[in-house]
Amino acid sequence: MLKVFGLFRRKPGLSREDFVAHYENSHAALGVKYLPTMTYYARHYLCPVAEPIDGAVAEPAYDVITELHFADRAGFEAALAAIQQPEARDALTADEERLFDRPFNRLVIVETRESDLGRS
Repeated sequence: MLKVFGLFRRKPGLSREDFVAHYENSHAALGVKYLPTMTYYARHYLCPVAEPIDGAVAEPAYDVITELHFADRAGFEAALAAIQQPEARDALTADEERLFDRPFNRLVIVETRESDLGRS
């Protein structure tokens, strides 16, 4: 399995509530439609909390971490090819312009290492 995470910041002036609503009710459906080789798709919205020592609350650099899984590298490459087709590219770009602060978009392949916590 290949995991890809997207780090996305909402467009300036867009409230967190409107950002989440648009992503869930519009953009996520585009992902499902145009990334047919995805095997898992989740959005993890980041909510700031107070630092335990001094109580300061800082806004995170990103508003959502989007998690995509593919069966393998070939599935990921097929997804990239699919979203470069004119219909998909145009639809996704137009929606991203409404939703994201696009210069800050980041995609990364994630390699997971798990710790044995020694607990049963």
